[in-house]
Amino acid sequence: MKLIATAILLAALSGCEWGGYNGPVQSSTSSTTGPATAPASKPDQPTTTRGILGLPAGWELMPSATYTARQSGGDVTIKAAGQHNTGGFETKMFQSPLRIYPPQWMLAHKPPPADAMVTQAITPFEVTASFRARQPVKQVVVNDVAGRHEVNVSQGEE
Repeated sequence: MKLIATAILLAALSGCEWGGYNGPVQSSTSSTTGPATAPASKPDQPTTTRGILGLPAGWELMPSATYTARQSGGDVTIKAAGQHNTGGFETKMFQSPLRIYPPQWMLAHKPPPADAMVTQAITPFEVTASFRARQPVKQVVVNDVAGRHEVNVSQGEE
């Protein structure tokens, strides 16, 4: 029986790559230098940054926010509110690629280009995401840099 289970496991794992990344990774010794990058194959090609699964290139998880969720009329709406230290950030909630219900979310932001002129003022943000639900949902999960946040869902109109 153990032999059959091992054979099934090996068959399932054949062709899988560790971490889903096929290229070399340059490790970083300092936590301030950012994520590891794959070296460019030609000097005129930009390096690619390994990001977080489910986030488009250039997006990174937000440091922190305040979360609320409400279910009304078959829709569950999650709201994230917080602030950026400067202007120019784009903020959005992305649905996690995990195929579970209720769906999980990631709060992310895209920093302004390095050469962009931005306001040097604390800039508030508020973003929402929603999904349909036939049955009452008690809790949703939102992830950011601080980790996993279990957000209780209030029911009914405001």
